[in-house]
Amino acid sequence: MNLNSNITEYCENLFFESDNSDKLLVFLPSVNGGKNYPYYPRKSWSSDFSDKYNVLFISDPYQNLLLYLESMGSWFISPDGESTIEILAEKIVELKDKLSLRDVLFYGSSMGGYAAIILSSLIAGSKAISECPQLYLSKHPGSRYVCNNILKKTIDVNLIEPLHFLREGKSKHIRLVCSIFDNHHYLSHILPFVEDIKGISNINISIELYANDLYKNGHVALNKIDAFKLIEEVMNSDFFIWNRGHFGYSLFNPR
Repeated sequence: MNLNSNITEYCENLFFESDNSDKLLVFLPSVNGGKNYPYYPRKSWSSDFSDKYNVLFISDPYQNLLLYLESMGSWFISPDGESTIEILAEKIVELKDKLSLRDVLFYGSSMGGYAAIILSSLIAGSKAISECPQLYLSKHPGSRYVCNNILKKTIDVNLIEPLHFLREGKSKHIRLVCSIFDNHHYLSHILPFVEDIKGISNINISIELYANDLYKNGHVALNKIDAFKLIEEVMNSDFFIWNRGHFGYSLFNPR
């Protein structure tokens, strides 16, 4: 295992290169209310995966700037008011091609779940796990602030949301998971999203809801055991297991 940092000038990152794998696991940033930067959620998991996969941790490229102090995240919208998430997709494709990697799985929760869907839609054949994601930028205080105060007024917010990218997406497999105890994301993001994707053809997306007592505190990330189970399942599967991926399926049974 070789550790490389700053594989791209686009943003701070950590990259754990594996000598034994042609698969890439990409962890994406969530909102960070603290002062630590760069911020890598799940960085402590690197040793658990780096022998099996190449592992890339991406930081929010602008979160440390004073302009984003109130929002605590950038949603990949630059200080110039442009969405730069497609630049990130290009950089990841460059890495994939350089190392002759075959499979790419994006994993992110909240703001990272938003990014996971978009990046997977932009990169052909990739997969995504989008955990309790923010799917509509107007429905979260931080992203709403960024859109109202930083995003160029000439840019339609709808064009930088997951639904837009899904309409012409290239993703092979998107798994969206959310706890029903995460009231805001379940009611304001997941349920409207279920209705909105009805008009999109040829997408591979599974929406899985769970009612696990371990997650009754609401907007909380999956614990290590449950997240590992999900990552292994998605990374190593080629197709949906439809009898386990229907609406209302309880993915994680209470222990």
